[in-house]
Amino acid sequence: MSGVAFFLEEYDVDVYSGRLECLDAWNYAIGSAGDIVNVAIINRTGLKPVFNARYNVQVFPTEEEFLSLASGDQITYVGAYNEFEETQSLWDFDHKTDWYFFGAASGHSGPKGITIPTADNMVLHSVHAATVVMAHRHLVTKWQ
Repeated sequence: MSGVAFFLEEYDVDVYSGRLECLDAWNYAIGSAGDIVNVAIINRTGLKPVFNARYNVQVFPTEEEFLSLASGDQITYVGAYNEFEETQSLWDFDHKTDWYFFGAASGHSGPKGITIPTADNMVLHSVHAATVVMAHRHLVTKWQ
């Protein structure tokens, strides 16, 4: 059973974060996959996140604490075309992963990740990327 990890950051860092109302968009994005069970929120705000009760939600103060929890799991980093040394297109991804890890506003830094092909290499906010990735997951896993 897969999970989704994402950052809750201050509004002046990410305009699609930093308010509890922004978590509603994450609820809908994650729900579109239909089979996500776990949610990890890396909380960089003073807010107390409220999330849909159907998920097993854990809140972490740092990225490192989340990564230590998920250290034995398959983590799929999701980010922009320029964040990774090696990228795989979402359209070629089989969704065999334990965690989807969406980056902070400042992005991910890592050797490998999946990206969403866009016109002119447009970079999406994480919550918008999550909507696309979770809808694609539903399409791919529905037929497996």
